[in-house]
Amino acid sequence: MFDLGAHQGVVAMMLAKQVGPNGRVVAIEASLPNAELAKRNADMNSMDNIEVRHAAVVHEDGPVLFTQRGNGSVALSEKEFRAVSVDGISIDTMTKTYGVPDLVYMDIEGFEVHALKGARETLGSQASWLIEVHGDDTIGQFGGRNRDVLAVFEEGYDLYSAIDNHTDAFQLRAKSDPVPTGRFFLAAIPRVQ
Repeated sequence: MFDLGAHQGVVAMMLAKQVGPNGRVVAIEASLPNAELAKRNADMNSMDNIEVRHAAVVHEDGPVLFTQRGNGSVALSEKEFRAVSVDGISIDTMTKTYGVPDLVYMDIEGFEVHALKGARETLGSQASWLIEVHGDDTIGQFGGRNRDVLAVFEEGYDLYSAIDNHTDAFQLRAKSDPVPTGRFFLAAIPRVQ
């Protein structure tokens, strides 16, 4: 399993418990303080099946500027507050390195569209996806919209969405359903072929 935007590793630990000792979770986190905490949390909880990597999820491998405030995000310019260079890795490179995941969990603060551009081969696998889609305003800073995330999964996936991950149940989406403009949660499950 891949946990992209692992923050302090809580979701990675939940996933690691599900896959058990014979499974593996690769947790990618671009904020150095968060990556260090994720590794420490995994170590303190004896989660030997989690690998934490300090990197940003991008569409093409290579360095990227990343802000270190809060949970951070890809920087829009060098002038952005506390922007530092971070190694960037694409989802397809992760798949080549670690193998095809069963699940890709992604919470990368509005950079979803760009990250998915680097996942063409992984999208062709039978991986399921769970994505926090950050809304048109946030994704729009990087030139995309919520509809662009949904469009990636239109063929070959059943899509489920929820507006609030704490109270809403995921509902099957029809193609005719309006696209939310704010933040929502997307589950993309490959159709059995």
